[in-house]
Amino acid sequence: MPQTRAQRRIAATRQMVGGRRVKQPGVMEDVLKQIDESDEKTGHLVRENMQVMRQTSRTKVMPSSSTTTDAFQGACIEFSSSAYAVLENAGSVRLFVRRTGNPEATVTVSYVTTAGEGKSDNSCFKKTSGKLVFKPREYENEIEIEIQDDKKQEDAESFTVHLRDPVIDFADEPISLGPISSAIVCVIDDDAPGVVGFPQETVTVPEDVVDRLASFDVVRKQGCCGRITCTYKTEDNVAIAGRDYDEAIGTLEFEDGVLSAKIHINIKANARYESTEDFRLVLENVTGGAMFDPTMDGGSNSKVLTVYIEDRPDAKDRTKGLIDKFSAVNWDQTSVGSANWKEQWKHALFVNGGQDASDEDKPASVIDWVMHIITLPWKLLFALVPPPDYCGGWVCFFCALGMIGFVTAIISDIASLFGCIVDLPDQVTAITLVALGTSLPDTFASKTAATHDPFADASLGNITGSNSVNVFLGLGLPWMIGSIYWAVNGPNDEYTQRYKTDSEIPGNFRTSDSAAFIVKAGSLGFSVSVFAGCAIACIILLAVRRFACGGELGGG
Repeated sequence: MPQTRAQRRIAATRQMVGGRRVKQPGVMEDVLKQIDESDEKTGHLVRENMQVMRQTSRTKVMPSSSTTTDAFQGACIEFSSSAYAVLENAGSVRLFVRRTGNPEATVTVSYVTTAGEGKSDNSCFKKTSGKLVFKPREYENEIEIEIQDDKKQEDAESFTVHLRDPVIDFADEPISLGPISSAIVCVIDDDAPGVVGFPQETVTVPEDVVDRLASFDVVRKQGCCGRITCTYKTEDNVAIAGRDYDEAIGTLEFEDGVLSAKIHINIKANARYESTEDFRLVLENVTGGAMFDPTMDGGSNSKVLTVYIEDRPDAKDRTKGLIDKFSAVNWDQTSVGSANWKEQWKHALFVNGGQDASDEDKPASVIDWVMHIITLPWKLLFALVPPPDYCGGWVCFFCALGMIGFVTAIISDIASLFGCIVDLPDQVTAITLVALGTSLPDTFASKTAATHDPFADASLGNITGSNSVNVFLGLGLPWMIGSIYWAVNGPNDEYTQRYKTDSEIPGNFRTSDSAAFIVKAGSLGFSVSVFAGCAIACIILLAVRRFACGGELGGG
């Protein structure tokens, strides 16, 4: 799934200060890895076809209608594709053979089938050999191979069809086999152990005055051959384990021919009224050759059932008038807010967020340790902001807003003092030190997007988004509020005293009853010139990279 600008900015900021890493997705490699785990031969065929497609996409093939050119090049016979796949119960598979050269000639080619690598028998197909005849003006023909079905569960098998001994009835015209003179056929077993999942993606269970045991069906479809197992576990969402339900972890078993099983979870009684809450029941680690339905919630790696716990109707009716005002409050979630806050402090105290040793991430580098030590006071300061578990996240929002204002004030004062010490004008300090500090996370986020995304959309989105927010919200919103204020209230004594003798201000705003929010251009021309110069230099650099070495913004 593509990452948003906010996700990339968070990942870049954490990388800068030695915080907890955000893993980058490798979608295609994950898919190929899953295919390999399921069937190594099928994965090999998929990779082979991908390579053929890449090579074909780099070469433009223009069909020729000239018989003289074909005659000069000679006739050629080959398969239309180097690999085919077919289900075991398909009955047969058809392989298409094409020919080029003189269309008026009659061409004959022999073919023979051989078992796949490491196979001494032909249990998955009927051994076939024969001749294929192309009559005049017949450009494509087919070979049909019978596929033999059995009732045992097995891995995918393969066999190869070879073309041999091409013959043409024009003695003065050469003929040869093309690059695809052999085709591999993969026979996929249909005696599958099945697809495991839930009958539906959501289910609602009522709460009671006493604890009650709820049962959830797990079904096995599209096959029931062999014994399979899968693990299950519960995950909190709004409902909290230990308060709304009992946590459940275990292994589910399906014997040969069994199509369904049940998972039992205890739903706890609750004396107080709460709005509808939910938790997730997750299936993982399926064995025995079975798989999960990739089109449903959880994808091909897991299966997810969302369980909604609905309060008792009598309690809802009895307290509806009072609870409607506070239905957004989730007391169970608030009660575990302290646990999340503890985890937040752990992430602030330890380098890379104190990731577990079992994580696949690389160990912390020297740069991670240096940046962690430098930024540790700030991490501890921001860890004071409570997690969004309290009051629907409003406490977190206002505390975070206050922290942003506090840091902004400090940066402004420090930048001004530093500029005063080294004798730098405020406008130079603003477009160097301050701009670098605010744009550095976006720079790293754009770099990450360029190296992990196939296109440059996310990189350009980071750049334009950052500048748009700074200009439209950082300047535009306060200036708009100031303009409305002075237009409604008019000039006061301080306004008149400051601007009545200022020749740079239009006369109607100095002597009349009209007032405006006045911002002198000052160094605006200089700042715009620097921005335009940098933008032009960036575009020129991209153009030079494109024409000089074929470079594009984005990566594989």
